[in-house]
Amino acid sequence: MNKNRKQIMRLVSMAMLTALVIALQYFASFIKLGPYSPALVLVPITIGAMLYGSAAGAYLGFIFSLVVLLTPGQCEYFYSISVIGTIITVVAKGTLAGLFAGLSFHALKKKNFILAVFIASIIGPLTNSLLFRVGVITFFYEMVSTGASEQSTSTFVYLFLFLTGPNFFIELGLNVLLAPAMARICDIIADKLKLDAFAFKKDKNPGYKRIKEKNENI
Repeated sequence: MNKNRKQIMRLVSMAMLTALVIALQYFASFIKLGPYSPALVLVPITIGAMLYGSAAGAYLGFIFSLVVLLTPGQCEYFYSISVIGTIITVVAKGTLAGLFAGLSFHALKKKNFILAVFIASIIGPLTNSLLFRVGVITFFYEMVSTGASEQSTSTFVYLFLFLTGPNFFIELGLNVLLAPAMARICDIIADKLKLDAFAFKKDKNPGYKRIKEKNENI
């Protein structure tokens, strides 16, 4: 595949992933588990980060953040306390979730492809969740303290168990559950587009060999 065609296919793929991130996050805004909506977009963000690198993951994470900030009903309460704090928290957690998912995958892919996919699938939701809590503690501590008092529990317990409810576990479970599918999707796309990021010694990679055998049987 010539360089121009490869660049066009990359742009098309990123455009499709961007559209998927926007659509999924908008759809997720109608799902409430406790006071917040789960982030269903971490799967396409992780796929983009694995295919095109950490910068692509960061870009898709940033798009995710923009949708959250601009969707009615998502951030109004936080805006009423601190607009700057809300923007920093939402942008940081989304962008860095994609960035770190990409960095972890590309650091481990040469050792074991499937392990790298699973680690990236875990890093994305973990980063998104932890940075949300860091932002809440930094900019909205009074809200956390009040909520903990109302629930008759400690600030730590309220922050990690009550604040977002089961969202983190749903996001993590979905990403991990779909990790094998993400590995196969990435391998098929990378093989068709001859992506440089996947040009490692695949024949000696135990995780990659298993994925390749499954794809050849489709």
